[in-house]
Amino acid sequence: MVVIGGAMALYPFLVRDPIGSLTLWLGWFFLLDPINERMGAPSILGDWRQGRWGRTVSLMIGGAICGFLWEFWNYWAVAKWTYNLPFLGSLESISYFEMPAIGFLGFLPFALECWAMVQSILWIAYKLGLRRIEALPLAEAVT
Repeated sequence: MVVIGGAMALYPFLVRDPIGSLTLWLGWFFLLDPINERMGAPSILGDWRQGRWGRTVSLMIGGAICGFLWEFWNYWAVAKWTYNLPFLGSLESISYFEMPAIGFLGFLPFALECWAMVQSILWIAYKLGLRRIEALPLAEAVT
């Protein structure tokens, strides 16, 4: 997974292709989450191995809410993101606010990816002796 994640994270920088957006939305999760698990930091993979799905579901719901709000505010903004994705064919015309509806699915793994990044940063900070304001909950507390 780490090798695949590394390749996915590098792909958009090496090849100019629309699929690069997809790899960017997934690559850092595939790269960092297995490393987090190996280092003893909280990880989604660790949760899955122990049959705990609550954190994954919560993060994805949070990602969906944030994605909805992002596109809602973007729609009304003067300077806004617009999407021109002809490779989607007829799916490009099915949209919510400015974004093609299928793009909304990207917010779900993006939430997992952001969480994995935060866990990596917190693990590094801990190893460097930097202290957090609030300790992370125990893995057993998240079901």
